[in-house]
Amino acid sequence: MKKWMMVCAALMLALLCAGALAEETAAAGITANVGDIVTFGHYEQDNDESNGKEPIEWMVLDVQDGKALLLTRYAIDAHNYHSGQRETSFPTWEKSEIRAWLNSEFLAAAFDDGEAASIATVTLSNPSYKKYNWGGPDTEDRVFLLSRDEVEQYFPTYESRMVIPTAYAHAQGAWESSTYAIDGVKTTWWWLRTPGYYRSCAASVRTRGTITSNRVYDESGALRPAIWLTL
Repeated sequence: MKKWMMVCAALMLALLCAGALAEETAAAGITANVGDIVTFGHYEQDNDESNGKEPIEWMVLDVQDGKALLLTRYAIDAHNYHSGQRETSFPTWEKSEIRAWLNSEFLAAAFDDGEAASIATVTLSNPSYKKYNWGGPDTEDRVFLLSRDEVEQYFPTYESRMVIPTAYAHAQGAWESSTYAIDGVKTTWWWLRTPGYYRSCAASVRTRGTITSNRVYDESGALRPAIWLTL
C-alpha cells in the first residue's frame, strides 16, 4: 500500500508539473477581456534579484481581431526618452533611444522565445501634436509606449491614468510624487511616445494623471510598456 501511495504521489506531481508547463507555454492562449488583469512574461520588480523575476501584470485595454492590447499595470522601469539637451534634439519616436531599448533589451529581458513569438508586430501612427510638426512616420513595433491620443481614449479620467512604480523602477530612478498616491503608495510620472510642447520634450502623464511633457533626457521618467498579444 505504501509503495502504491508513493507511485500515486509521483504521478500526481508529474501531472501537476505538466499542467504548469502547459499553462506557461500556452501563454498566448490566455482569455483576455477589456478590463481584465492578466500575467505574461517576467521582469525584475521587487528589487531583489536573488529571488528571480516576478510575473508582469498587464491591463487589457482593447481586444481586436484575436489580439489584445496590454499595458503594464505598474510602472516597471525608468529610462530617458533620448539623450541630448538642445531645443532641436527631439527625435521622432522612430529614432528614439527608448524605442530601440524597448524592442531589444526589454523584449529580451521580459519574455522567453515562446512568449516573444506571441507578441504581434503592429503599425503605429505617430502624428504631430497640435501645431508641432515632428511626430514622425508610422513605425512597426512589438513593444511600444502609448500615444497621447491612446491615453485619452483608454483612460478618460485623470485618476485612471495615475500609476505607482515597482520597487525596481523606483530604484532605477523613477520619480516619486510628494503629493499623490494610490492606496498610500506614491505615484510616478510616465512617458508617452507623442512629441511634447518643445523640440526637446516628449509627452508624459503627470503623477496626478494630467498630460504634459518632459525633457527627453530626463532619466526619472517611468515606463509602462504596451504590446499587442496574439490570443
